Formats: sequence, structure tokens, C-alpha cells
Amino acid sequence: MSLPVTTPLMQAPAKAIHVREHAGATLESNEAYGLYLLFDAACHPDGLKAAQDYVARTGSAIHNLLDGLPEGDESEVGCYLMAIQPDHAEDVFAYWADPDRQPAAVWLWSIDSASGLAAHLRRFVLVKHRPNESGLLRFADPHVWRALTVELEESVGQMLSAPFGAWWIADLDGGWQTTRPLRRSMVIPASPIVLTEQRVAKLEDAMWPVQIYFALYPEPDGQPVTGSRMARLETIREEYARAKEWGGRDAQDYVMFSGLADEFGTEFDASPVIRAPLQAGKEQRQKLANTLRSIAPSAWEKV
Repeated sequence: MSLPVTTPLMQAPAKAIHVREHAGATLESNEAYGLYLLFDAACHPDGLKAAQDYVARTGSAIHNLLDGLPEGDESEVGCYLMAIQPDHAEDVFAYWADPDRQPAAVWLWSIDSASGLAAHLRRFVLVKHRPNESGLLRFADPHVWRALTVELEESVGQMLSAPFGAWWIADLDGGWQTTRPLRRSMVIPASPIVLTEQRVAKLEDAMWPVQIYFALYPEPDGQPVTGSRMARLETIREEYARAKEWGGRDAQDYVMFSGLADEFGTEFDASPVIRAPLQAGKEQRQKLANTLRSIAPSAWEKV
């Protein structure tokens, strides 16, 4: 089961040995295209070491996109771009496409060099999101990348993805989503990219359900009791939206709400004995988690 998409999909390879064949099918000619891995080291403590080991064995190029920023000194939380050699990609796929591990990488095809792509991507690392205030845009998170380039369909995503002929993102069930964007010439401003607070909120909406999922089903299991992971993730997206409507604002609110949905049914908040205190808590601007804790055990027995 795949996430809803608004662009054409093509079947991505189940094994890395098919990388070269898929490149030809996706890009019409694989001679000039290189494969790159964009990953967020903060998501997996051993991810950077795995990448460095690969570089030591193959001589591939790797770039920390935070170089030049204060955060660049903390390599274990950096965003990295690494060149992948199709003939030596099996172990990279085994690590970064493991369905038991939270998706934290985007696979990119481009005709440009690793250094040229790194220079391009660095222009999007530091963004303005409030007057006189900047922040780091962690687009190496595949859910941020997808939101920027597919779901929001806005100029920032178009500029970010301009040098790439296609990209892959693994889903929680071990499947693949492959997007072949419309290649176009983009004029990218030299000044920092601006993301409005509304755009930042949309990106957070894209990331939160995945964070909730892995809070409820931690690694290495990462598996709901029944059903597929992607089906559960889609349900969590709906629960997250309802939790926000009830005044949810942080991880504690969202995880508690979805945890109760696991226990009492995904639409537990439609029950009158639960809906009434939730409505009162919302009107009084109470923290959602505190409102849920305050509901009497006798009410939960009637759900």
C-alpha cells in the first residue's frame, strides 16, 4: 500500500542488483545519470558510520550539507549527500531501505556531479521562516522532501528538485515510490529561501504522523499488531488531524491520542462520553493530553 500521490509512479527495484536496469527504464538513458543518497544522520546514530564505511570501501564522494554552518561541526546530526556506485549498492540498500528502520533517506538520480549537487542543496539548508529569524530545513527527511516536491507543489520544491531526473522513497511496508519530475530550468535566488509560517506548518503536518508511528511502534519491531504499516500510518494521519482539531500541540498530545485510538478504536472521540470533555477542554484551551487524562474510567468503559 502506497501513500497517495499526484505524480506518475513507476515500479522501483526490490533489490539493488536491478539498479542499473531501473535507471534505464526511468530515465530513458542511464549512461549519464548517477545515483545519490540524501540522508539525515540525526535519524540513525549508526547511519553516518555505515556511510563512511561505504566511502572507505568504494572511494565514493560524500558531502555534509551543513558544512560552513555552526551545526556542521556536529557531524552526527548532519544532512549528507553520498554518491552510490550501482555495482556496489547492495549493502547501502540493505541499510537505508530496511522497512524496520524509520525512512530517513531519499535516492536521487542526476547528471550532475556530487560536488555540484551538494552546492545546489546547500542553498536550501538555511531558510528564513520569520522576520529576522532563520532555521535549518531538513529536506533529507523523505517526508519533508515529498511534501516540498510533490504534495505542496510550490516553487521551493521545484527549485530544490530541479537538478534531479527522478527520485525514490521507501515506504514503511518495504515498497517504493518513484517520481520522475518535470525537468525545467529554474532561476534560484542567491539570498536565503523564504518559507512562510504556513509552509512550515504544512511540512510539520507531513512529518508528525511518521514520528507518532515510531513512538507507538518503536524500532526494531516498528509493526502494528494487525494490518500493514502504511495502512496504520494513513489512519494515524487522520488521528493527527483530529487531535489538532481538539487542541493538540505537541508530541505528548498526538501520541496519547493515537495510543488511545489503538486501544479504544480509531474514532473513539466520536463517542458522546468522550466528545463532551474534549469539547470543553478545547474551549478552555486545556492541553489535550491533560484533558484525556481527566476523563473518568467509567466513561472509557462506555466507548
